[in-house]
Amino acid sequence: MKKTLLILFLSLSNLTISSANEEAYLLYKQEKYSEVIDKFERSKPKSFEDFETLIYTQLEVDVDDAEESVEDMLEALPEHYRAHLLSASVMGAQASNGIFGALGYAKKAKKGLEKAIELAPDNIDALNGLVSFHLAAPSIAGGDKDEARKLVDKIKKLDAKEGQFAEARYLMATDESESAESILNALAGQEDTKARALFVLAGFYNNDETREKALEHYRKVLAVDLKLAELDDKSRERHQRWNMLANYRIGQLALATSEHSQEGIAALTQYINEYQATDADVYGMPSLSWARLRLIELLLNAGDVNQAKIVEPQLNDLDESRYKKIRKKLAKRIDKA
Repeated sequence: MKKTLLILFLSLSNLTISSANEEAYLLYKQEKYSEVIDKFERSKPKSFEDFETLIYTQLEVDVDDAEESVEDMLEALPEHYRAHLLSASVMGAQASNGIFGALGYAKKAKKGLEKAIELAPDNIDALNGLVSFHLAAPSIAGGDKDEARKLVDKIKKLDAKEGQFAEARYLMATDESESAESILNALAGQEDTKARALFVLAGFYNNDETREKALEHYRKVLAVDLKLAELDDKSRERHQRWNMLANYRIGQLALATSEHSQEGIAALTQYINEYQATDADVYGMPSLSWARLRLIELLLNAGDVNQAKIVEPQLNDLDESRYKKIRKKLAKRIDKA
């Protein structure tokens, strides 16, 4: 999926879906991206939430269009710190989208993050974004681990637990993985940070050598039993997203390892059901068609051709070359079977 490949330096902050954007949210979930884009390109003047919805959707279709919308947004909302955060995300997307111009886009991403911090000096999302930039970007693009260290220390003073998560990311990036794991395991032992810490650990383990360990931790995320009714709206939504993404990653790992097919099928089926039912923010998460495409792969791997044939007509025609290539390959497998 495009967005998961594109966003390099900064995870886009969660949208709070306003009632005015409820229709667009439902269209987005149904992958009717052109209808969302048409709706918000025509609307004038635009609020930040309008620009945010438009840009999130354009990132699924054409990152160049998203960049144009960013320019319009910054012209309209030059003092809105979240506008500069969103700008940094799109510039990071452009930087990771190709070799040519990557250095320039990386510098623009850094500029956006620094402007967001100038406007909101104590905002944790902005500070974390700049930490991520400094840890991920090469020095020629402005990355600097010493600067990341200073930002981590600032986050620690503002919020002790956020500071621990930032410290763990810094340690992982500086080849101190054992110390990072120690911090995250401690956070996983606390009720309010357990799911998040397990999810972060699973991501660290998600490589060729430790995929089974990643799978184990994604299972643990799903096993966390929180009293959702007692959480505030933002915490409840984040927990729902971690659960959904844990199911999707279990499906991906089942494909990558060529094992655990039945577990992967169950996890992706759960992801699809929750995606359809949730009113939480799904912007930037794997779409229904991508989840169904991966589900068909697992079904074929498990020899369940009949169920694969049932799922196949539910796929949408996404305008994305990688998606089209995989879909064509799976159609041939179904025909042969």
